[in-house]
Amino acid sequence: MLSNKEKVYLLKLARRSIERVFEGKKGILTYSIGNASIIGNGFLRANPEYDFFLDINSKKNISVRADNRYDVAKMAKKLGGSKNSMKDIEKLLGGGKMPSFPKR
Repeated sequence: MLSNKEKVYLLKLARRSIERVFEGKKGILTYSIGNASIIGNGFLRANPEYDFFLDINSKKNISVRADNRYDVAKMAKKLGGSKNSMKDIEKLLGGGKMPSFPKR
């Protein structure tokens, strides 16, 4: 199993492929990274050119981190609250289709 530091390092290597822009702010979008708070904050501290870290877990819950660089409440207001919020995220962040998650 990878440590949180190792995950942050791998994200740094892959950052260009998972990069997204939202209202002029640059961030990354991950799926089910695990320990999103720790990894997100670690990634942002190691990569000051990024403004936010967004992770969607297997239950489709969203975790957003910004390390005081962006008001995540504004992002949450735009992204959340509708029954089509996953489609809204894809549209607003330019992401691909939401992958199917295994049922447990």
